[in-house]
Amino acid sequence: MSKVESIQEIKENKGKDLTVVGTYKPVSLSQKSGTEVHSGHYKIEVNDTLSIVLLPPYNPESKRPSDEVQKFEGKRVKVNGTISDKTYMEPPFIGKEPLTLSLPCFTEIKSIELE
Repeated sequence: MSKVESIQEIKENKGKDLTVVGTYKPVSLSQKSGTEVHSGHYKIEVNDTLSIVLLPPYNPESKRPSDEVQKFEGKRVKVNGTISDKTYMEPPFIGKEPLTLSLPCFTEIKSIELE
């Protein structure tokens, strides 16, 4: 398991289990500036240039459970899983390019624990 701190490392390790250490924070996935509303999605803020969303928003598990949020929000955590260099806003379909955001996103989370 490689510990990543940059988007380049995510791209170089596509499909591999990776470990990220950062702060568990709410994220707004609105594409329009000024319309940020928290909808239950969270990210791991690794540093000033890298934040990683916890699962794509079309996945029902992307809205994090309240017990997890109470335990981790605002704290340093270590997350292990598979990361995409983009956040897919809808599931991929054959013949149709899904809407994406240029934010990295966990596609699978194996563990989240306090750092």
